[in-house]
Amino acid sequence: CLLVVLIAALCLYMFVFRSGGAGDDTSDRTSESANSETGESEEASDISVESTEDISDSSVSDDTSPNESEETSHTGTDVSDESREEIAEHGWVINSLGYTYLYYGIGLEQFTYSSSTLDKYVSSLHNLNSVSGNSNFYHILVPTRCEFIEFSQEIKKEFYIANQRQFMNGVFENTDAEIKNIDLYNVFKEKYDNGEYIYFNTDPNYTHIAAYAAYAEYCKAAGITPISDSFYTAQTVAYSFYGKFYTATGAEMLYENSDIVYYYDIDEAYKSQISIYKSQGVVKKDGVVFFDVPSYCYYSFLSDEAAKIEITTKVNTGKSILVIGDSSAAPFVTFLVPHYDKITYINSSLCSTSILDLLSSGTYNDIVVINYNTTAARTVSDAQNILAGIVS
Repeated sequence: CLLVVLIAALCLYMFVFRSGGAGDDTSDRTSESANSETGESEEASDISVESTEDISDSSVSDDTSPNESEETSHTGTDVSDESREEIAEHGWVINSLGYTYLYYGIGLEQFTYSSSTLDKYVSSLHNLNSVSGNSNFYHILVPTRCEFIEFSQEIKKEFYIANQRQFMNGVFENTDAEIKNIDLYNVFKEKYDNGEYIYFNTDPNYTHIAAYAAYAEYCKAAGITPISDSFYTAQTVAYSFYGKFYTATGAEMLYENSDIVYYYDIDEAYKSQISIYKSQGVVKKDGVVFFDVPSYCYYSFLSDEAAKIEITTKVNTGKSILVIGDSSAAPFVTFLVPHYDKITYINSSLCSTSILDLLSSGTYNDIVVINYNTTAARTVSDAQNILAGIVS
C-alpha cells in the first residue's frame, strides 16, 4: 500500500511539473511573438516616415504657378530634382499687382491684347487729338522687358505673351496721319541685346537710361536737338532699390537681385521748379530729379506721383508741352527741361477728370501721349476718353 501511495505521489508531481514547464514555454513564445510584432510595427513606422520624406522632397515649390500645378496633376508624374530647380527659378505669383511672373531673378508683367482693346486704344488717341487744336500731337509706345527675352518652349506654355511688335504696328497703322507715332522698338531691342540697363529687375518700370532713349527719339520726331547724355553728370542713388515686383511678392530671388537707380543730374545744368498737385494741396520743390526718396526709388524722378505735375524752367524758349501718360512719363519729362518753359504732366492712371480745357487751350506747342504697351492694351483707353471730355 505504501508503495502504491509513493508511486501515485510521484506521478502527480511529474504531471504538475510538466504543466508548469509547458506554461513557461508558451509564455516565452507569446513574448517572442509580441516582440516580433512590435519590431514589425517599428519597421513599418520607419518606412512610413521615409515615404513621407520622399513625398515632401518631390513636392512642387511655393513659387510654382497654377498652370504648373495643373500640368503636374494631369500627367501624374513626379517632379525630378532638375525640374524642381527650374520651378524654383520661374513661375507665377499671385499678389497685389495681380499676377507677377518670376523669371531667374527678375519680375515680369504678362502682355496680352485683343483686336477690340487695340481699336479702343486707337479711338481714344483720336479723341485726344481731335480736341488738341493746332498743337503738334505725338504718340509713344514703350515696349516692356518680356518682349525681348527669349523664353524656352516650356516657359512659353506657362507664361503666354502676345507679340508687342504686332501690337505696336497695329496701333501705328490705324492712327490718323495727324498723330506722329514714335517707334522705340528697334532702339530698345538693340540696347537690351547689348546688355544695357534699361529695365529694372524688381520693378515694372524702365530706367533713366531707357527714358533718355525715348527722349532722343522724340527729339528726332519733333525737330529738336537733344542734349547729349554725356553732358550730364551720371549719379547713383545710395541705397538699393526693391521695386513693386519685390514688395508685392517678397520673392527671395528678387531680393538677391535688387536694382541700382542711375540718373542723369539734369538739375545741375538746368534749374527748374515742380508743382505737385495733391488732394491736400500743391507741393512745390526745386528740381526734377531727387536722391532722397527711399520709400520708392522710382520717385527719384519728380519726387512723387500725382494726377498733375507742372514744371517751370528758366530756359526761355517760349515753348510749352503737355505730356499725358502712365508712369513711363515721369523719367521721360525730366529730359524736356532744356527745351520748354512749361511742362505739364497728366498721369492718366490717376487723373479721373476731363482736361479738355488744357487740351484745347492752345497754350501748348506740343502734346505727347506716352504709355507702356501693357498700359495701352488694358483700360487706359477709358481714362484717355475721360481726359478728352468723353464719358461713355
